This record gives sequence, C-alpha cells and structure tokens, in this order.
Amino acid sequence: AYEEGGIEHLYTRVLVDGGIRWNSVYSMIERALKLRHAIDLFFLNYSHVGAEGYGISQDLLTPQDWMDLEHFFSILKPFKDLTKRMEGRANKAGSEGSHGSLYETIESLDVLFKKLQEAGRFADDHPDVVSTYYSHAIDAARLKLEEYFGLTDATPAYRCAVALHPANKFTYFEVEWSHNRQWVGSAKRVVQEVFAQYETAAAKADPTEGARQEKELEELDEEAVDCNTKLDPLQQARRRRRRLAAAMGPAARTKKRTRLTSELDEFMARTNKADLDVEDPLEWWVRLASDYPIMSRMAFDLFSCPAMSAECERVFSQTKKVITDERNRLSSDTVAAIECQKHLLRTGMLTQVYQ
Repeated sequence: AYEEGGIEHLYTRVLVDGGIRWNSVYSMIERALKLRHAIDLFFLNYSHVGAEGYGISQDLLTPQDWMDLEHFFSILKPFKDLTKRMEGRANKAGSEGSHGSLYETIESLDVLFKKLQEAGRFADDHPDVVSTYYSHAIDAARLKLEEYFGLTDATPAYRCAVALHPANKFTYFEVEWSHNRQWVGSAKRVVQEVFAQYETAAAKADPTEGARQEKELEELDEEAVDCNTKLDPLQQARRRRRRLAAAMGPAARTKKRTRLTSELDEFMARTNKADLDVEDPLEWWVRLASDYPIMSRMAFDLFSCPAMSAECERVFSQTKKVITDERNRLSSDTVAAIECQKHLLRTGMLTQVYQ
C-alpha cells in the first residue's frame, strides 16, 4: 500500500516551522505531502501514550486533512513564487533589474488577492470538498492582504511606479481596479501631483533659461540693424521671422509644448506596441530619457527602489565578513566602496565596462 511513496521517503525528515523563515508553512506542507505515505505508515506502527494520557494517534491525519493540505499547498504556491521574484536576486545574466522593483508590489498584491478570491469561491461552491477551517483561513488571508494593500496608500511611490511602467500606465488602474473608480481617480491624481513636483523642481533648477533666450534674441536684433537699413519693409519682416524661428530652437519649442501638454500626458497617450513587452522599465527610461527629461528623473528615482529589503540584508550580511578583528578601523565609506566593487565584479558589470 505504501509503494507509491517509495522507500527513500521513509528516511527523509519532515520540516519544522522556523517561525521567521518566509513561506515556512508552504515548505512544511510540501514536505508533508511528499512524505504522506511514510507519515501514515508511522501512525499505523507507533502508538505511544505519554504520562498525561496524550497519544500521538490523536494527531492522525484524516483523508480530509490531507485534502485540505493539498488545497493549502496550491493556494500558498503563488505566495512562494512571488516572494522569490520580489527578492530581487537575478539568477541569470542580463536579467538584473527586471524584477524585484517597486512597481511589482501592487501587481503582486493584485495577483494574490485574485487567487484568494478564487479559493474563496471554490470553498463556497464545494463545502463537501473543503473543511470549514480552510474556508475561515482563506477569509483571514483576504483580510490580512487588504490590510497590507492599504499600507501602499501611505506613500505615492507604489502607485507612481506602476503608472510609469511603459506597459502599464494608467490603463493598469482602469483595468485591474474598474470595480473601484474612486481609488482609480485617487491613484491618477497622486501620480499627477508627484509629477507636478518634479516639474517645479526642474524649473527651479534652470531659472535663467527664459532670460537667456530673450538676451540672445536682443543680440540678434542689434546685429541685424545695419542689414535692415538696406532692405525694404517686406524684406525686413521676412528677415525678422527667420531670426525668430532661429531663436525658437528645440528647447524653446519643448517649453511651449510642455505648457500645452505635459510630458506625463504625452507618455500616457503614447501608443507603441513594443512598450507592452517591456520587461525592464529602468532600461526603457534610460533609452528615452532625452524624450522625457522630467519624467525620466522621476522614473529613475522610483525604479531604483527595491520592493523588498532582501538584497539590502544580503549586502549587510556580507559586510560583516569585511570588518574583521584585523580590519576593525575601516571607515563606512571604505566598506561601502568594497561592497560596491564586489557587487560590480559579481554581476560582471565591470567586465562589460572595460570591454
């Protein structure tokens, strides 16, 4: 009866919840399902009763228990997969920056919430298949996920990061949150407000641009005085139009365009099918930074933020190996430089630069 499990499963340990390890429950269930036949065999052959009258047979897993574990394993798998993705560790060369970014936080929560909704509907439609405990667990998970989703409203960064992904834009909010128009409107408004702050900062960074253009135009007028005295009024008018056109260079036209339609409006109205396949938004913004000088700054700030602190903690763990008893007087700048070089060498980025 236990041939399906295989004899090797009898010598594989079950996993115990570590308490702080991510997805530890998923790992325990995964191992338990793998050892199901060995666990059942153990209960059949072991019937010890303790001093207080407790017998291990009281923990015997029934067929319904195993069925619930299979359902829990299925619903927890997306949590495990997204955790690995959001950790931000690129396992393949060239995939750096393609995941684990801030914009994926809301996307991941949306995916998980839909999975829980599907599980809840299945539990409601099949009360004879799943236990009441499973149904209550799904309801509790949905409430906890809603709580975490509400935390993303504490900062505009999450919504802005989603909107600035060329494959998302405002369409993501309109499609995924069509059931909550108020939230969609609020998300759009937040993105526009943050962009307005970047616009203001860009204008303050170069306040002399308008005065410089006016001065150049006056100099052109002064240089053309002598020539204009030899031209008739029509020729003078044509000459002036040419000077004005020359003064209205690309920078000036860009400023005028911005007043009529902002970079944000142009980005949202952009229609390019290739944008829908963008996997690395940071690389996309680097390529198009000259087309969107203000928005690219906003994008660089957002897409440089990791969604989780996992990679930061890895660096922190590695740093303790740098500061030894023999090197306990290293400054923070020196340690930071060492870690940056190690990261660049490990990822091959220095090799690419020197090639």
